[in-house]
Amino acid sequence: MKPQPRRRPTPPIPKATGPDPANLNASVRNNAGVATNASVQPNAGRPTARRTTTVKKMTLRLDEHDLGRIRAAWINDLAHGGHCPSLNAWIVELIMDQVEATEQARNDGAPYAPIPAGQIPTGRPRALE
Repeated sequence: MKPQPRRRPTPPIPKATGPDPANLNASVRNNAGVATNASVQPNAGRPTARRTTTVKKMTLRLDEHDLGRIRAAWINDLAHGGHCPSLNAWIVELIMDQVEATEQARNDGAPYAPIPAGQIPTGRPRALE
């Protein structure tokens, strides 16, 4: 008969304290009512006419060096009094500023009609005629 290793005692695992992470709607008392939490919402600080009820994801492919420069620009802006607490909110604000500038220049200031997802062709762009 082979010798068996000694049984090790199982250390006690303490119970977790605080809100249940499974309850996604639970409010964390320390963060409830903090003004900066409201600015993380999409289109924060924008006119209510442009607020959406659902948030969709858009993926961009960027050069690694350019992406690093974008992060550095956001951090620098934040350090100098910028109001966007997240990189996502900062990028959304920049994109929407450019959209508004394009609407002013090319659409007499009127908002463009939204194009649904899947309507723009993907792949290599065709030559314009």
